[in-house]
Amino acid sequence: MISQSVEGYQAFINNTISHGYNSIEMHVLNHDPRGNHPPFNGNGDIPFLKRLNGSNWDGSLTYTDTSAQAPDLTTPNEAYWRFVDSFLFYCESRGIEVFFFPAYAGYADSNQGWMAELLGNGAAKSRAYGAWIANRYKNQKNIIWMLLGDMGHFTATEKEVEGALIAGLKSVAGQLSTEYSAEANPGQNSTDQEDFGDRMTLNGTYTWVPKDVSVPSLGGSAYSHKPVLPAYLLEEPYDQEGPDGNGRS
Repeated sequence: MISQSVEGYQAFINNTISHGYNSIEMHVLNHDPRGNHPPFNGNGDIPFLKRLNGSNWDGSLTYTDTSAQAPDLTTPNEAYWRFVDSFLFYCESRGIEVFFFPAYAGYADSNQGWMAELLGNGAAKSRAYGAWIANRYKNQKNIIWMLLGDMGHFTATEKEVEGALIAGLKSVAGQLSTEYSAEANPGQNSTDQEDFGDRMTLNGTYTWVPKDVSVPSLGGSAYSHKPVLPAYLLEEPYDQEGPDGNGRS
């Protein structure tokens, strides 16, 4: 939705409400090449101003040296984030809860998410970005912080930067939105992820191949988790996609 115009995202939210829904899931940073001109927002703004080598970033997500050419997560572009502000305020005004990925990690070995950029930035900058975004939206009441992002298993260095991001998010006192959930690997509830499952306050059920792990069995596991956490269906096989889909959009 951040890649849509104001009129576009308002139409989407209004349509969502008209169908009886009261929440959406979003990546505040767009990376997936299947999306609408990532990483730009609906006004053509990029989320960060500088590369890690200090030069101006032009929005390119292709690098020969990630440690130098990736965007510096500690150089936010105010124009981009004002657009995010307006989107979140509109959602709140319409009673929409936002499952909000500050940096969707992306499926392993894909270019869908921001893990490569987190690695390029390292733990200190990843933590600083987490604290910055949590502080910016500490008065926002309609956010559920979404962690990981189609990644359920981490190398040691991936675990370090993801952990730093989470530590930054949780370091800001006085936040009105204090719920945390995650999308890990298909077939996992949020609490099942071995490295970060204990950070969750909401237990999302995520399965993709129902013959391997069915929605009822995984959901039952979420509801029986100890200690008890609110459990919900985060994602199941889509009608038109996946191994049980009909192949039509």
